Amino acid sequence: MRTSTHRCLCCFLLLLPASAEAASRTIKAGQIVGISEDIVLSGEDVFEVLGTAERPCRLDANGQQIRTSGDWRGHVKLQHCELRAFGSATRPAIDLTAAGSGEQVVIEHTALLSSGAIHINNAGESATVFRNNHLAANSYLPLTNQPDSSPPVFRATGGSPAKKRFQGNFVGKSVVLFENAANWQVGGLKDDESNVLIGLRASLSILRSADMHVAGNYIHTEIPSFRWSQVHTLQCSGPSPRLVVEHNILRHGQWVVRGIEGEFRYNLVLDADAHNFIIGPRAGTHIHHNIFARYTTVDPNLNATIGVIYAGDDIQIFNNTFDGGGADTARPWHVPAIEVNQQGHVASLRNNAFFNHPTRFSSGSATVRPGFSEKLTSPGPPRLGYADYNLFYNPAASERRNYGVSIAGKTERTDAGFGLHDVPAGGELNAQAEPRFRGPLPRKFDFHDDDIAARKVTVRQILAAYRQAYSPAEGSPLIAAGDPADGALSFIGAVGTGEKSPGDAFGKAK
Repeated sequence: MRTSTHRCLCCFLLLLPASAEAASRTIKAGQIVGISEDIVLSGEDVFEVLGTAERPCRLDANGQQIRTSGDWRGHVKLQHCELRAFGSATRPAIDLTAAGSGEQVVIEHTALLSSGAIHINNAGESATVFRNNHLAANSYLPLTNQPDSSPPVFRATGGSPAKKRFQGNFVGKSVVLFENAANWQVGGLKDDESNVLIGLRASLSILRSADMHVAGNYIHTEIPSFRWSQVHTLQCSGPSPRLVVEHNILRHGQWVVRGIEGEFRYNLVLDADAHNFIIGPRAGTHIHHNIFARYTTVDPNLNATIGVIYAGDDIQIFNNTFDGGGADTARPWHVPAIEVNQQGHVASLRNNAFFNHPTRFSSGSATVRPGFSEKLTSPGPPRLGYADYNLFYNPAASERRNYGVSIAGKTERTDAGFGLHDVPAGGELNAQAEPRFRGPLPRKFDFHDDDIAARKVTVRQILAAYRQAYSPAEGSPLIAAGDPADGALSFIGAVGTGEKSPGDAFGKAK
């Protein structure tokens, strides 16, 4: 075995010129190769590592990089390979700028062990396929309680319009960042397309990137204590037109979702460790058919499930199930389900089930209320455009008040469009009605990260289990009680009966 390995190493080193600049080269299946110089690609250079599942390759470095120089129009193909000790805490292991067209970067079934980050810039009309890779938790990247000193493990940039894919990967720590990027498919609706991100600051950030589709992923970020700052599973910052986030499982963080726009639908959002499940939806955001549930927390600084803090038209929140967890947890979720502060406005709040919120505010408790520091008034400030066909059932709340904000020119529970059709339709002010879910409702997350990482349990299986639990039981007041403007058999909550109900896709990804 030593002789074979030595032979492969010598053959490869003979290909390397004295300088770091290097011509095209191919490493064949089964080779174990030492890298003594940076692999620098320019012009039409090609670098291929052609391992197979039966005969994987291994490249051993000592801080070297795979990188490009100048106007590179060749291609990189890495498959079934281990990269060991590439890059450093400050130098990327892989740093490529593609300026050509087509799939210039294809990295599949490759593990980065004890290595630096990956940076890929898709310029021109170039594309990247980054699929079924393993970014190990022993990455060189530093992680601290401050986000500015915790760099991303994967960073994609570049405005190429070509379709790009980040699918089926495991990330053991740190942020996957798409910045000034375009047209990435992050995950997918098939089991083998789901990305699994588990660990310290394991998260996804989308900054000023267009035409992004984030689907079918499992993201569980770890927050060791409330002294950790600005931890999230998903962040969206800056204009990101045509963003769709759907059929994902997002767990933990001081904000589970920090900033969002576009379509946020069919997601399972669990366990905000502080502040909010979603903070700062921007103009045009539609948050619908999601389940929000809460079991544990780390940080005592709680604000609301969804905090609408920015001005913006057409923010809609509809057909969601908000499970506040009741009063029996170690640190009850005592804050409102929806907070609309002085700059915020919700155009439509409809078909939502607000369940088991033990709301208790010294300045006045309400399930939907004004900003965190504002005292309740009667009527509340006019920050809703439409609010109807909702269900409230919060027996542990210190005060039974459904709406602490209002609609200009309308009277709650009297006028259509402001609570008249809340369950029970035409009932008394602040009426409550038990939703009667099929159950049993989980009181903890009953799946294990190790099984999810090993693909023994899939995202689709977990979403299907939550669909079963939060489906309406026979005779539930949720059934066919939604806004008729949303279609015949419109329902309340995230999950319908599955019988021709419009938008009933939670836990049913195909």
